Amino acid sequence: MFRNRSLLLIGLTALVVLPVSACAGKIGTPNPVTSTAVTTRSAAITPPPATATPLGNNKVYKMGIFAEPTSINFWQANGTGNTVWNAYVLLPMRLSLYSLSDQRNQLILSAASDWASPLVQEGDQWSQTVPLKKGITWSDGTPFTAKDVAFTINTVLEFGLVSGNWQAWVDYNYVDSANAVDDYTVRIVYHARPGIARTDWGVLQTPILCEHFWAPKVAEAAAPLKGVVRPAPDANQTAYQA
Repeated sequence: MFRNRSLLLIGLTALVVLPVSACAGKIGTPNPVTSTAVTTRSAAITPPPATATPLGNNKVYKMGIFAEPTSINFWQANGTGNTVWNAYVLLPMRLSLYSLSDQRNQLILSAASDWASPLVQEGDQWSQTVPLKKGITWSDGTPFTAKDVAFTINTVLEFGLVSGNWQAWVDYNYVDSANAVDDYTVRIVYHARPGIARTDWGVLQTPILCEHFWAPKVAEAAAPLKGVVRPAPDANQTAYQA
């Protein structure tokens, strides 16, 4: 009986070994490989250009957005015609005294060479000065100066621009005027003591426009407004925001 079981076990082992040996072939002799022709459809791929254009030579900035800007006139684009798409295109290109860091949204120097001075009370008014960087030029090569800053702020106040982003930047309930102390120092005057929402996060981040380009156009637009009285600041709003 045990002899029969041994024979049965040997027989089963042989059955297992034989197919494996048949598949393995002889040691050192590779099994023949049969190649089968397979037809595939390949998409046409456009090869990259032989030479890439250096980034420094490419002066066109392209971006994809879901709507066209309503205007590239900075006054209009940030006024009644303001849209988020205008902001995506124009705001990254603006020149301002201070701006916000990309990573932490902190106030950083832009056209200013240092931080604004502390507020100084002058009778019923408050003022602060901001030093500017030297060597900044407009696209036509004209130097950027404190006159450009004063021109922009005073123009917003003169026209009473309150729509879009302008009132957030230059709130006439607080900001009274701006003047150039010298070419690289601008002085901002407030008729009510402002908090940082109206200074650091307001007028000090105002987009600055080029005076020598815009002054004639502003004068032409302002001509019909001569004699128009600007509304007085809202006392309740000023007290609430102080």
